[in-house]
Amino acid sequence: MKPRRVLIANPCVETQRLAIVLQKHGWEVISETRLDRLAQACKLHKPTVGLFRLDDVQISRLDNQVRSLLAATRIDWIAAVSRRCLDQPALQALLYDWFYDFHTLPYDPERLMVTLGRAYGRAQLFAGRQEDSQITQPVDFCDFVGQSSSLLKLKEDIRKVATTDVSVLVTGESGTGKEMVTRLLHALSPRREGPFVPVNCAAIPATLIQSELFGYEKGAFTGANQRKIGRIEAADNGTLFLDEIGDLARDLQANLLRFLQEGTIERVGAATSKAVNVRVVSATHVDLPASIREGNFREDLYYRLNVCHLHIPPLRERKDDIVLLAERFLAEFIARERLPAKRFASETIASMLAHRWPGNVRELQNRVSQGAVMSSGRLVQPADMGLASSGLEESVVWQTLDEIRGDAEREALQRALVLSRHNHSQAATQLGISRATLYRLLEKHNLSSGETPSDLKDGPPSTIS
Repeated sequence: MKPRRVLIANPCVETQRLAIVLQKHGWEVISETRLDRLAQACKLHKPTVGLFRLDDVQISRLDNQVRSLLAATRIDWIAAVSRRCLDQPALQALLYDWFYDFHTLPYDPERLMVTLGRAYGRAQLFAGRQEDSQITQPVDFCDFVGQSSSLLKLKEDIRKVATTDVSVLVTGESGTGKEMVTRLLHALSPRREGPFVPVNCAAIPATLIQSELFGYEKGAFTGANQRKIGRIEAADNGTLFLDEIGDLARDLQANLLRFLQEGTIERVGAATSKAVNVRVVSATHVDLPASIREGNFREDLYYRLNVCHLHIPPLRERKDDIVLLAERFLAEFIARERLPAKRFASETIASMLAHRWPGNVRELQNRVSQGAVMSSGRLVQPADMGLASSGLEESVVWQTLDEIRGDAEREALQRALVLSRHNHSQAATQLGISRATLYRLLEKHNLSSGETPSDLKDGPPSTIS
């Protein structure tokens, strides 16, 4: 376990008295008066957390200097600031982007040690996640991140359908997570102990897909030197996932229909049929009704596959889920690649919310991974992810004025809640509204306000004096 070591930046006489108290409670204290040596001090002493005293002069010029200093340290920082400075927009942005928490002056050792303890615990937790990052977890709803109403309904539909044995058709644009939905259906079904066999109908050449699906007998054709079990037979007592079913050649659709009707298969070159017990889940990004009208897909096969239909909405229609997904992807990538802790700048969050995400969740995951690699500091900036620094140009093309206003209102609420650590009185004051209006807006935008407002619990949070 790492020692409880705190680096105090920009100390003063009062800070020196604080250091004595911290040392008595088991903290190892390192002080650095020269801000240009913070990165060197972190490398030399390897502190777990940092305490940065921001005086009024520094706050007036903090945008460039302090941000660049913190970017080079790669630890969690707690800001010590005067209460009268908290209403400054520049300071609010700095606290949101670069600090784990803040402490209002004068120093209250007891309250500060609680805040430091939380930051230390977070550092230990992150270290533990790095240790355990290679452990694979079973597929469950924990992997299905989101709180949008459409996704919550989809989860409920998955629960209902999973317990049955009917055929399911999963539709959605490329990158929305159709295979994850299919794996969830299998993992939550009575067939969970059986095999899950995926088949990408678009990836297998038309000349091979017959033998891949149904298998073949020895000597069935040139090169068939031994019997081969097909994918359908391999899925016996389990789930067969037919991905991109809309791309299946029409002549093979008749064979698949016969299997669905009779529950039997016939290997290529075989004289007899074999019964198989398989649940079929298929997925496609193709508009199958349109494909039927064009004569490219059999209508009778469509109805066999589409006993139950699950549709995954595109990410651009699930804006409530974008930040949650991005934070999940960032945490997983950092743990897997053993990178220093990073998070998204507020401008990056705005850019993500404005982006159209034509590649959906897959694009988001790839851009987050890119951002984690390309960012030079602790904050992932829009450019690191290949996003425009301002989403206004692309957002006005597809958003109405009411939608833009709603997004701005929602972002202001989220920002106020984060900066106030979910202290509702402080958030309402910061926004210039009453608590009643705050609660109404939280309900309007379907934002979680927590089980109990933090200012109504057993006293004020550690960031409020």
